[in-house]
Amino acid sequence: GDILIVLDGEIEQAQLQQASSKVQSQKDAIAAAKATLESLKVKLANARTTYERNQRLAKGNAATQQQLDESRFNVEDLEKQVLAQQATIAEQQSRSKEIESDINYYQTLAKRRVIRAPLTGIFLSSNIKPGNYITNTTALGDFAMEGPYQAITEVDELFANKVKI
Repeated sequence: GDILIVLDGEIEQAQLQQASSKVQSQKDAIAAAKATLESLKVKLANARTTYERNQRLAKGNAATQQQLDESRFNVEDLEKQVLAQQATIAEQQSRSKEIESDINYYQTLAKRRVIRAPLTGIFLSSNIKPGNYITNTTALGDFAMEGPYQAITEVDELFANKVKI
């Protein structure tokens, strides 16, 4: 049906705008986290190469045990950083879904601020004014459905010749 009344929805609109503004910043945060992950993967690959090189050098007594240990610890540390960054990305993606849910919720609230006619017809008069408190049982006004009507009335004999059907 047609819109009869639009209730004040400034708060709902503000909440919707606030949630919508978070979408792009969350996408940017995910992109940054993915870039950091790629950087960590490159560093991990380099650290593994260095560790393998140090293992070969240690076998030929060309590298110290300390160098070998440091390169192994570096690989282990970077592996843990990669796992942590993957967890951060998953968390950011979950947060993005939360924001989308918030947007859907606020859109639903905003839609509920509009009262529509249940049937087609004409809204004859309004019983409410801006600032009135209304509930789901408050009569909004008089409504006439579309279609033919049958009127039963009495007409005085003096005016009977003026009645037209």
